[in-house]
Parts: sequence; structure tokens; C-alpha cells
Amino acid sequence: MFDKKLLESSELYDKRYRNFSTLIILPLFILLVGGVIFTFFAHKELTVISTGSIEPTKIVAKIQSTNANPIIENNLKEGKVVKENSLLLKYNGTPEQTQLSELLTQKKQVLDKKAQLDLLQKSLTNEKNEFPTTDSFGYEKSFENYESQVKSLEATIQKSNQAVEDQNKSTESQKQAIQNQVATLQQAIQNYSEIENAVSSGGGVSQDNPYLSQYNSYQAQQATLEADLKNQKNPDETAKQATKSQEESLKSQFLSGLASSKDSLKSQIQSFNVQESSLTGSNAYDNSQSSQILTLKTRHFQLQIKK
Repeated sequence: MFDKKLLESSELYDKRYRNFSTLIILPLFILLVGGVIFTFFAHKELTVISTGSIEPTKIVAKIQSTNANPIIENNLKEGKVVKENSLLLKYNGTPEQTQLSELLTQKKQVLDKKAQLDLLQKSLTNEKNEFPTTDSFGYEKSFENYESQVKSLEATIQKSNQAVEDQNKSTESQKQAIQNQVATLQQAIQNYSEIENAVSSGGGVSQDNPYLSQYNSYQAQQATLEADLKNQKNPDETAKQATKSQEESLKSQFLSGLASSKDSLKSQIQSFNVQESSLTGSNAYDNSQSSQILTLKTRHFQLQIKK
């Protein structure tokens, strides 16, 4: 049976309402209810991050005098009451005088510039510095630059023409050497032809022929064959025919050797002719110096006029 006296004990209620679940759930519930109520009454702020520039709503007027002359009298004071036709500012000179002075200054500058341009043109024409003193427009410096460019141009053209001349001399020297060699070979062919003519038709051979020894050797062999035939006692027709056949064979071999030598020399001449034809002269001389200098003069003068 349940003892009703326990209901009157505080220990029963402490154990019932002071457990772990009661201590956690109740504060969380109160916090949740408070958060919901806060959302209805709290003020929300929205922040947007961006870039921009701050500009005035209207342009601030810049107040300044339209007269550039210096002020010699200033009657302006802060808070001072002024009357009609009162003198407030007094400038040094009138605008007309100032403008006239500026125009006269510009005119003088233009005249000075024209005079210096005339000196530049005269210097370019005479190819020498005609400036008595250093000018303030830089025209004398321009003429000095022109002289420097002319000297550089002349040196370049001279170097180019010298290279052309050296190349042409070298080519001519090689051609002359080839021509001399060809002439030597042609003379050798003529010498062989002289011996060939002497063997074929019985002509003579000059004593200064460099191949005379070959001809003498051939004649010696022919003489040996004839001597052998004469030394035979009563040679029959067969011996004579044999000797004649040997002489013809010797003659044919000798003429064949001469023809072969001549063909070899002709082949060499042809090769030299090909070499000579392949030797071409260098480019023509550069004769544009005068025209280039004239172009430099015109360009320098026009550049100074445009300034």
C-alpha cells in the first residue's frame, strides 16, 4: 500500500522535479520562446558592400581675374562697403598695351627665327657653318647634325665603293690568270699540231718546240726499224712488209698519243673557260652620294621649318 504520508514530504518533490531532463529542457524552452518574441520586435539592419565615388552635385565656380597684369593698387577689403564707380583694383598697364607688347615680342621672335632659318639655309647651301653666334632655336645644332650625317654617309659609300673596287680587281686578276693559262695550253696544242703535221706530211719541227724530244724519239725508232731492214742480206718481200707494218704501227701509236694529249689540253681549256664565265664583276659603284646629301639637306631644312 502507498503511504500517503510521503506526499507531505519535500524529499519526494525534490527527486521528482530536480532531475537532469527538467534542468535542461526548461531553460531551452524559455530561450526558444524568448527568441521567437525577439524576432517580432527586433530591428533588422542590412549592410551592402560596394565601390563608388563621391562627387559634388554642382561644379564649384573658380573665380579669378581675366587680366594677367600685375596689380599695383588693391582697394578690396573684407566687409568694406563699396559705391558705384569706386576704384577696386588697378593693374599695371591696359589690356591693349599688354596685348601689343606680346604681339611685338612674338613678331621679334618670328623675325629672329626667320633670320636663323636663312643662316641655316645658307649653311646647307655652302656646306659650311655660317652662324656667327650660337642661336637660341637650335638651328646651328641641326646643321652640325647634318654635317655628322654627311660624313657618316661619305664614309659608308667610300667603304662600299672600295669593297667593289677590290672585288673587281680580284675578279680581273683571276680572269687574267685563267686567260694566261688558256694561252699556254693553246700554244701547247699548236706545238703538238706542228709535230703531228711533221709526222703526217713530213714537215719540219722548230727547234724551240718543247716537245721536240718526243719527235726525235719517234724518228729514232723509225730509223732503227729502217736500219734493221737494211742490215738484212737480201730481205724478202715478207721482211719488207713486216718492217713497213711496224713503221705504220709506230706512226699510228705516236699520232694517237699526240691526239690524246691535244684532247686533254682542249678539255682543260674548256674547263678554264667555264671558270672564267663564272667570274662576274661585283656590283656597280655607289654613285648616289650627291642625291642622298641633297635629300638630307631638304629633310633637315623642312624639319626646322615645321617646328
